[in-house]
Amino acid sequence: IIGWVEKNGPFRDQFGPLWTNRIVGEAHFLRAYVYFTMVRMHSPAFGATASNDAKSIILMTEPSKDPFPNKSRSTVKEVYDLLLADLNRAIALLPDGFRPGIDPIEYQDRATRDAARFLLARVHFQMKNFDQAKLQCDTVLNSNRYTLTEEPIQAWNKSGLN
Repeated sequence: IIGWVEKNGPFRDQFGPLWTNRIVGEAHFLRAYVYFTMVRMHSPAFGATASNDAKSIILMTEPSKDPFPNKSRSTVKEVYDLLLADLNRAIALLPDGFRPGIDPIEYQDRATRDAARFLLARVHFQMKNFDQAKLQCDTVLNSNRYTLTEEPIQAWNKSGLN
């Protein structure tokens, strides 16, 4: 999706111009989520070497027509650089929440700017950038979009969208 939009511009259907940023933002968010999960499972921890030059996972950031492109493994630093770039891009593109009149009703529970900020906070925690992690957490918590007064068990007593 990211590569297609970079090459061809916004989607050309009746909703494309309105949804392109959100879809591309979701693609950056999802790629960051997958790579963050993989790097934590299959690589040395960030900071394990002074320059983070240990080999890590393979990053696929460009569309490939080759089914088995045999790319080399990226370094831990390269993976975390991509995570930061993807999540900052997602924050810039994703909406704050569901947009009535623009988004279909099914979009109520899709990724938002706050979801990207939360994941960015986790990445910064992993990198020991505690001030940056706190900044992201504070931004989400100070938005007043989330109540912290319910009992935690209530999260499992809800159903439906939103």
